[in-house]
Amino acid sequence: MSRKLIIWIGSCLGLALILISFRDKPIPGITPTSRKGREGRLQLDTVPLGALASVHDGVAAGNSRGEIRSFSFTAGELAMTSYLVCSNAISAPILEYAGCYFVGDENGVFHAFQPGVGEKWSYRTGNQITGGACLSGDLIWIGSHDHTLYAFNPADGNCRHQIECGGQINATPVFDADHRHLFLGNCDGIVRRIDLQTGKVSGELDCESPIPAQPRLVDGTLYVQTHGGELIAMDTVTMTVRWKQTIRSGSVSEPFVTASFAVANVTGKSFPVFDRKTGASAGTLEADEALAPIRAGDDTALYGVTVRGVLYRWKREGENWRRTRLADFQTDCRNGCFRYGNRLLVADESGGLFYYLEDTGDAS
Repeated sequence: MSRKLIIWIGSCLGLALILISFRDKPIPGITPTSRKGREGRLQLDTVPLGALASVHDGVAAGNSRGEIRSFSFTAGELAMTSYLVCSNAISAPILEYAGCYFVGDENGVFHAFQPGVGEKWSYRTGNQITGGACLSGDLIWIGSHDHTLYAFNPADGNCRHQIECGGQINATPVFDADHRHLFLGNCDGIVRRIDLQTGKVSGELDCESPIPAQPRLVDGTLYVQTHGGELIAMDTVTMTVRWKQTIRSGSVSEPFVTASFAVANVTGKSFPVFDRKTGASAGTLEADEALAPIRAGDDTALYGVTVRGVLYRWKREGENWRRTRLADFQTDCRNGCFRYGNRLLVADESGGLFYYLEDTGDAS
């Protein structure tokens, strides 16, 4: 075989390998190939996605390039669209409202971005933003690591309220059912109740340890997980403790709460589950290796992924939780799984987004 022929064959093989390596990587403005398998990959990339959030036709997330990636699941088909919002990393969850995406970046800028138009307005806070925005009435609320909670007019970015909160705010605020109050935990260990009409703090509870992530509010009870190792259920009217349980310390996650249960998202391969109303033990979720936080499920079934990418479902059977292995994505996962319809979505640490489809027989 001649040397020229060998070089030509080698060049063709190299080009084929390059094309294969880029086949599944999303390109802005290009729709990825539809995938109809029970499990698979929605994208590969070189930078990780931030927190996933529901939008009108699918899910969206920022990434460390300052882009928003929107994944649409219309009629079961996948379409990915990428929007360049800024030059800073976006790890916070996205709020979609009135045709705009509202999100903060890790340089402390809060953006209102409209697809097809571009940035409508932005506001620079004093430090990074890692929590999501939330809407109540005619105001959008967002917390910053500069210790301040902000409220904006979503149309023009006019700042209506700036509330000093004594510590960096890592997570998304939550509202009560009638949207009279906002509740916020932050790194000074204090849960604050804020009157949405006046923008004033109307109640506090000192949890005596930093609150690293979002509280959960169900039926007038706020569930808070502290870095020091407590899961606390508090009455939002009296701002007093209903019950508390000691859990493993070092937590950087929020609890997961269903109609009947509260899961403590601690570090390790077993998560304690408690009765939501009484605080009594309701079993344990167990795996063979460390788990990422539980962020999907209900009273009958909970879903989680290990830090090495194994997706599990735990079904409630009597007083116990029976574990079923659903998929193995064989990649590093730290942020748990996100549920959209019958899709379980898992983002890895390297920019991949994976899915598992539950059929009728699997649906809980």
